[in-house]
Amino acid sequence: GFPPGVVNILSGLGPSVGAALASHPHVDKISFTGSTATGLKIAETGVVRLKRVTLELGGKSALIVCADADLDRAAMTAFYGLFPNSGQCCVASSRVFVQESVHDAFLEHLKNFVETHLHLLCPQDKACTQGPLVDKIQFDRVMRYIKQGIAEGATVALGGRAKEGK
Repeated sequence: GFPPGVVNILSGLGPSVGAALASHPHVDKISFTGSTATGLKIAETGVVRLKRVTLELGGKSALIVCADADLDRAAMTAFYGLFPNSGQCCVASSRVFVQESVHDAFLEHLKNFVETHLHLLCPQDKACTQGPLVDKIQFDRVMRYIKQGIAEGATVALGGRAKEGK
């Protein structure tokens, strides 16, 4: 393990705990993952105190599938990198870049994996692999992205509409 005091974990809300840490004279480095608005506040505080600051703000975690990839494993990785948490976490593989020579084959592997592993259920159900989106605003955003993709020439391989029922 680490010597005492090397790694410290503090829990609390940004306006209280986060602000105190960012402005504390004995904190030399700040690493933050989160919103751009909060990152800007941390950067401003860091500049005043000459702190080292690392920010990961609103990024899109990419998955890259090369021509020599194991396509079954790549499909599984793409699935588990996005579908759990309904894709609503900061490290979701929300962008998948596939080398053109394996694009169609990868898409078929991914489609097959999703068809056999996606279980849209109540999150408390142990068989659930994807629960609902957090609210209607997020649902509407996803539906707009689907419509935009189709308008720009994309083809919907699976789904593309709301699930029937509750």
